[in-house]
Amino acid sequence: MTNAVEGWHNKIKTLVGNPYLKFITLIECSKKEAEHKNIMHLRLEINLEGRKRRKQYLTLDDRIEKTVTKSHDRTPEDMETIYEELLHIKALSHLSISVKRELAAVIVFEAHTHPGAILFNQGDEGRSWYIILRGSVDVVIHGKGTVTTLQEGDDFGKLALINDAPRAATIVLREVCHFLRVDKDNFNSILRDVEANTVRLKEHGQDVLVLEKISHSHSVSYSHFKYTVMAGTPQKMVEHLLETRLDGRGGGGVGGNMLPSDPFLEDFLLTHIRVHAHQPTRSGARQTISFIDTYCSFLHTFTEKQAQIRNLVTQDREFLLACKRRVVQFLHCWVLTIRHPVFDDPSALAFLEELASEVEADCIQWNTLEEEASLMHHVMSQLKRYQDDRANHSGQKWKLPPCGQPISLFGGDNQARTVIRATDDIIFRVYCADHTYCTLRLPVNASAETIKLSAADKLKLRHSELVLAEVKSTGERVTFRDTDLGIPTSLSLNGRIFVSPRDHLDALTCLTEQENATEGLEVDLELFSTKELAYHMTLFDWDLFWCVHEVRM
Repeated sequence: MTNAVEGWHNKIKTLVGNPYLKFITLIECSKKEAEHKNIMHLRLEINLEGRKRRKQYLTLDDRIEKTVTKSHDRTPEDMETIYEELLHIKALSHLSISVKRELAAVIVFEAHTHPGAILFNQGDEGRSWYIILRGSVDVVIHGKGTVTTLQEGDDFGKLALINDAPRAATIVLREVCHFLRVDKDNFNSILRDVEANTVRLKEHGQDVLVLEKISHSHSVSYSHFKYTVMAGTPQKMVEHLLETRLDGRGGGGVGGNMLPSDPFLEDFLLTHIRVHAHQPTRSGARQTISFIDTYCSFLHTFTEKQAQIRNLVTQDREFLLACKRRVVQFLHCWVLTIRHPVFDDPSALAFLEELASEVEADCIQWNTLEEEASLMHHVMSQLKRYQDDRANHSGQKWKLPPCGQPISLFGGDNQARTVIRATDDIIFRVYCADHTYCTLRLPVNASAETIKLSAADKLKLRHSELVLAEVKSTGERVTFRDTDLGIPTSLSLNGRIFVSPRDHLDALTCLTEQENATEGLEVDLELFSTKELAYHMTLFDWDLFWCVHEVRM
């Protein structure tokens, strides 16, 4: 008897150490051992001790699977159990206790047993937020492939719910996965207003987009968007605009009022695409190409798939058409915001012409994209008017008067408001230390080195160790780098251009006319009232403001 009991005790220790043993099954034993009276008590000990150990060894998703599968019939005890487990999830660590208790009532367990299956596709409607309990998933973006892999404890799907936008990527299961899921309605009622202030999107371990929550005091005019973009790579910001800030469903119009007011779109266009408009440097040219290539990559992606689009399922075809709608809307907003500098860029011009022909062909082939074709027609009409205006004003000549007056057209109508273009010529003077000068006629965008060498040839100066400088009416001397552009148009009020050996800069002095008042009309200010003076000053300031492009502000 004693040996039998001790043998059963050893079996108990072995059995209860297995966390996944089914303890309800009757344990088979020999008939001789079953005759002992203590067998029933030993069975009870196995069941009780085993359940205790099993609860200790089960993994997180096994412990809450039974209570989280359905949310409509949970007891207070179930919700308390779920709440205790939510405290250990990394993705929820920033949430308050009250929010976690609310989640305990609605969060749902979801298991997927087929590796390689697609949880949702890029472009799908966002309906749930997911937290990975077990397994891993790949984040796949059209044209890029797999950009990152999410592991246990990571979450995804939140951005589409916050901005009420389509899914920005496709989620593919790498293995058997267990998720916690929060549906869209519950997310909006519990989490939408308590999410973290900053959301970071990563690709290959690097931050590619940083979003910051818009405060309630600033979200009245554009309440449709809950997050604004604070930083990111240029390509990712363009993708974010195309995927979440522009509507691919159509229903727009030529007037540009198709979308809710979104300051990020206009700020992005004015901030990140301004380099090609007024900074024609080598680094600026490279930046321009990077943006144009980003836009073209979308168009080329569509072009490559046109031959196959008739064979695609309806959902994929609609996704591609929606992407093309977003590209057209983006280009239309770009032209409306930047205007003429877009048409001055050769790469942008070629891209606009290619996109216009593609959209027109799509409109004829599929009887879709009519509104987008109308938008592109509007853009190309503006381009035609701009090119005609440039042809009428080509070859303009400007002059920089010697007595401090503003730059004006040479022999033209000084009252007409005309743009000074980089290819226009300008006539100006370059002085020496003894106040002798030469008159040059060069393009507006001529470099300081070109001006310096041309002046040296005319003034019979040696080219070595020469420097170009501005002498202000205060006597201050400002030297120019050889790569500086637009020197005559960048002078301060009553400033003059000098050329001199570097060692003789101290010998440069103001001209006599610089020390006196600028020539003008003799008028008696006492004849004007304060209102009249304020009126004329306002007109002058408004005229200056009207001539300054937004990218310079």
